Amino acid sequence: MFEILLLFIATGSIASFARGRGASPKLWGATAAVGYLLMAWLIAPLTMRALHINEPVVPMLAALAWIAGIALYVRFGIGAGEPAPDSQWTCADCNYMNGRHAIICEACQKPWSDTVRLETP
Repeated sequence: MFEILLLFIATGSIASFARGRGASPKLWGATAAVGYLLMAWLIAPLTMRALHINEPVVPMLAALAWIAGIALYVRFGIGAGEPAPDSQWTCADCNYMNGRHAIICEACQKPWSDTVRLETP
């Protein structure tokens, strides 16, 4: 039960980062969740059987590594070449407060520019 709760939290965080970076939150959230399930219940157990490894923690670690890799890519890989804010910022069009990871406004989808107001936390 705890594992499912953590999967929902991680998938929601990945989708939020994807939306803020200008990518599809549905695509990246689904990629994280489906990859996690495949890794935990199909790929890692089959690999363990082929390599004659009998450690029950290996599938869980492989699935967590998948989630961590997707999260790192979405946070630091998508939009890496774009100019980014160094703190929270308020959209000039809709006045929505965006996080420092967002390079587009999460409310109106306008891209961040150097002319918007930066807010200090």
